[in-house]
Amino acid sequence: MSYQTEFAIQQLRTQNLVKGVESLSGFVAAVVANMLIPQLLIKYVYDPTTLTVAPPIFEYLPLVTYGLALLYFVFAMAGNFIREKSARTMQKEASLLPCCSDRSCVDCTDDEISEKELKELEKIVDNALKPTKKATRKVVAKKSSKKKTK
Repeated sequence: MSYQTEFAIQQLRTQNLVKGVESLSGFVAAVVANMLIPQLLIKYVYDPTTLTVAPPIFEYLPLVTYGLALLYFVFAMAGNFIREKSARTMQKEASLLPCCSDRSCVDCTDDEISEKELKELEKIVDNALKPTKKATRKVVAKKSSKKKTK
């Protein structure tokens, strides 16, 4: 499998994780909004002393916030299913490519050494380790003869 294909598959799966976390954070934001917005409205917009009936915004706020969170969740999960399907398809196609066995395509990686290259490397190593034939001279020790003087 080529590095580009592996990278594309990894990117698709990373996007799936990001979209999943975003959809969960949408639900957390909806819960926080439903807790804070009514209190803020009562404190700053409506007069709590004259408020006898709950305003209609309090009834529609949960519907709107949870509805938006649910719609984004469905959108994110549909996108995740589509991305995962294309990632699996890319992975299957890459595993079925025969190009890496005969090295005839451009997408193949050069991680493996072919038999021919291996034999060439073995010859180079054998030549480097072979003892060299140097002409060795035998050193003949000369006998020193002292002249005898009378």
